Amino acid sequence: MSKTADGNVGLAFAFVICAGLATTLGSTFAFCGSLADQRYLACALGVSAGVMLYVSFGEIFMVKSVEAFEESGYTGDEATRYATFCFFGGISITALLDKVVHFIADRSGHKHDHAPSVIVE
Repeated sequence: MSKTADGNVGLAFAFVICAGLATTLGSTFAFCGSLADQRYLACALGVSAGVMLYVSFGEIFMVKSVEAFEESGYTGDEATRYATFCFFGGISITALLDKVVHFIADRSGHKHDHAPSVIVE
């Protein structure tokens, strides 16, 4: 059984082209000597990773999760609200677990230096 999208294929294709061009443009900064600042590149990679995660979870969050809540009998507004609570609740739980793990590691005397392994001058 195949499922097709009823969206605008031309718009989707334009977004894919724009994403590819943005990736190409972004990669040129790494090859420009004067723009290859480590902090700038690290920040740009962080933003890029955030955008990729947002796009990846967008389908799960805005379609699958909301539909599952609606199938359970919630209205559209309630389904969106509960899906949002679950999404950000999961992020909060993950952040809390990260803090707990670091707290336990610090109390046990297990510390990391986290010094950069490669120094670029």
